[in-house]
Amino acid sequence: FRKSTIINISRFDFLPGIAKQYTNNTFASKFTVKFKGEPGEDAGGVKREFLELFVREMKEQKYLIQKGETFSFNPHFEKLSFWSEIFQRFGACIAHIITQKMQVDFQFPIGLYKHLLHSTHCNLTDLEHEDKELAMSLRQMIQLSKEDIEAMDLYFVTEVNGVEVEMIENGKTKKVTKENIEEYANTKADYHLRKQVLEAFESFKTGFEQVTKAEILNYFSFEEMNILVGGMQTISFEFLRTHTKFRTNVATEKYFLKYVQEASTETIKALLKFITGSTSIPFKGKWEISVHPAEGSHKLPSSATCANSINIPNYPTYEWFKGKMDTALEYGSEYFGFYQNQLT
Repeated sequence: FRKSTIINISRFDFLPGIAKQYTNNTFASKFTVKFKGEPGEDAGGVKREFLELFVREMKEQKYLIQKGETFSFNPHFEKLSFWSEIFQRFGACIAHIITQKMQVDFQFPIGLYKHLLHSTHCNLTDLEHEDKELAMSLRQMIQLSKEDIEAMDLYFVTEVNGVEVEMIENGKTKKVTKENIEEYANTKADYHLRKQVLEAFESFKTGFEQVTKAEILNYFSFEEMNILVGGMQTISFEFLRTHTKFRTNVATEKYFLKYVQEASTETIKALLKFITGSTSIPFKGKWEISVHPAEGSHKLPSSATCANSINIPNYPTYEWFKGKMDTALEYGSEYFGFYQNQLT
């Protein structure tokens, strides 16, 4: 890794700022982050927030599509003049996360994983990772009789935004038959997972390989790589209970555990982000959060993401505790140092 860099970025112009002001090599260094207009100093937590924000902005700006825990690249993203640089920086960012053994709320699309490794085609089995419904439909099609397949009058083409597109060279003249129906199904899977977003994959790979070689993925299966990058996807109450150290009174401990036990998955992610700067938990290594007392029952909880710690005043009732915690999570999971001054 090269000399450390400071990334000074605005939340309100995030992706254009990353694409235009920094290079792929920025992510090949041990960098720290400063959000413009915010007092937070980066001792680890601000950087984790930056990495999470990168993924979230990729989703909100429609470069990434997320369905449940599955991510895919959007084939219909808006092609701004610097779109390739955005995907390059994102590839470099994910490579940085892997090499630095960090976690972020991102799962590799199966097509991207295979493209980084071998630039090989995807198949029907791969499609089941991202679109089980389409995969099932194609498998059912394979079982049809010769007459039924011929009656469908299909060719090696697909439709994109109302326009017919060839999935292979001369696809418009290659008719689907009983003999080549499996080839058709695998071709459609490869087009869906890889070929229609190949330009974005290539840009991602360019950035990724300026930080580390794609061969690093050879050491992990697809499932292992997603755990390595995305951390634990299922976070149980028991896990959080045993990995939380309390330095507060008994009442606050009781309220905190009750809050966690009743929380939805999204609230748990917001709580983790508030305390650690990340919604993810590493699947290996030591990890814990700590709960400390604070003054002023009229104030909101505060956190030190660099230390994975939360400071909670001594609230008189659970309802009071829950109200203050809900407000802190709603307004205080971003903009370091801002909410403490504005919402207390």
